[in-house]
Amino acid sequence: MILHIYFIQRHIFIELDGNLWLLDTGSSNSFGNIRNLFLGGIQFQLPLNLPAPIAPFNAEMISKHIGVNCIGLIGMDILGRFDHIIDIGNNQLTISTNELEYAGQEVQLSRFGNFTILNALIANHEYRMLFDTGAQISFFLDNAVVNFPYAGRFIDFNPFHGEFETDIYQVEVNLNGVVFQLICGSRMPEQLSAGLRIFGGSGVIGNEMLINRVVGFAPRRNLMYI
Repeated sequence: MILHIYFIQRHIFIELDGNLWLLDTGSSNSFGNIRNLFLGGIQFQLPLNLPAPIAPFNAEMISKHIGVNCIGLIGMDILGRFDHIIDIGNNQLTISTNELEYAGQEVQLSRFGNFTILNALIANHEYRMLFDTGAQISFFLDNAVVNFPYAGRFIDFNPFHGEFETDIYQVEVNLNGVVFQLICGSRMPEQLSAGLRIFGGSGVIGNEMLINRVVGFAPRRNLMYI
């Protein structure tokens, strides 16, 4: 099944029946204003929102923050049921319940609950990083981040905290021999960084790694191809 996707305001949206949904591997759960979603031959029942401290996390909050009208969020409870080929350059997302064939360098993944973990080599050290397509920048929370070129300041948003500001750096990230230059924040609110530490995480790989390349994502097999 081939779907249209769009990279708008540093976020990836899937178009389904004329409506936009945020594609977010960093969310374990989906929700939306449409409560019954049929995707890839599977029927999913969705809640209207997810509880969050500042306000219910819903489609209206996403639309207001990003500035794009969307109807909901598709997280790993749904995305984890499929193989994917993510091709932002051609505005295409291929999904299948069958095993898709991929080209590119194979990268082994691991799982923590519904979350996908990448092992990244940064400055000759290996770090566990959350794969989060809902993140418009990456994050590297180790002190070594200051050894990379400084790139300014960035204001980000998280539904469990609201807006927050961070210094950003251009960090060289190696995923099994494939090297990326990623803009990485150096800090996030304690509540968020504590969540990463639960699985020994040192940061987040955001959707920047998907730009200008075709990426295979097979969460059921714990594999990525880049």
